[in-house]
Amino acid sequence: MFHAHYAAVRVFVHHLALPFPRHQRENFLRLGAAFLTRRSLPVRRLARTLAGPSRSHRAADKRLRRFLGNPRLDEPTRDAALAAYLRFLLPRFGARSFVPVMLDWTFIKGKAILWAQIPYRGRSFPLLAHVQGFPKAQDEVGRTACEQHLLPRLRHAWPKEAPEPLLLMDRGFDKGPLLSWLLSQEIRILD
Repeated sequence: MFHAHYAAVRVFVHHLALPFPRHQRENFLRLGAAFLTRRSLPVRRLARTLAGPSRSHRAADKRLRRFLGNPRLDEPTRDAALAAYLRFLLPRFGARSFVPVMLDWTFIKGKAILWAQIPYRGRSFPLLAHVQGFPKAQDEVGRTACEQHLLPRLRHAWPKEAPEPLLLMDRGFDKGPLLSWLLSQEIRILD
C-alpha cells in the first residue's frame, strides 16, 4: 500500500522540479507517501507508517523531524518550491485572463491561520499558509502585517507568463491600511 502512494508522490514531485537536493527530495517523498497512507499529520504516526508494523519507528521519526526542522528549508527555499508548484499547476487551468486567489483567516484554539488558495470546481488548491501561535481575532494591525508579509511572497513566486492573480477577500479584509497598501503595490483585488 505504501509503495503505491510513494510512486504517485514521486511522479508528482518529479513534475514539480522542486529546488531541493536529492536527500531533501527523498525525505519529502517519504513524508508525502506516509501522509497519503495514514491521512494524519502527527510526525510520530507518519514515522510508524514509514517503519511498518515490525520495525522500530524511532529512526523514521528522527528522519522526518530532522527534515521538517532543517534550517535549509527556509522561507526563500519554500518560496522557490511554491514557484515550482505554480509553474506546474497554473497551465492546467487553461487559458484565462486571471486566476482567482482566495485569502481567508481561520481561528482555531488560540491560533490564527492565514490561507491563500486557488478555488477551482468546488475545491481549492492551497498555496501559502501563515500560522500565528497567538490569537489575531481582535488584532487588526497584526493581521494586516501578516497579510502584507504573505502577499509579496505569493507575487514573487507567481510565474511571469501566467495570468495575473485576482485576490478574493471577504469583509474582514476591508481595512483602509491594507487596501491602500494593495493599491500602492498594484495588486488586483475583488472585495
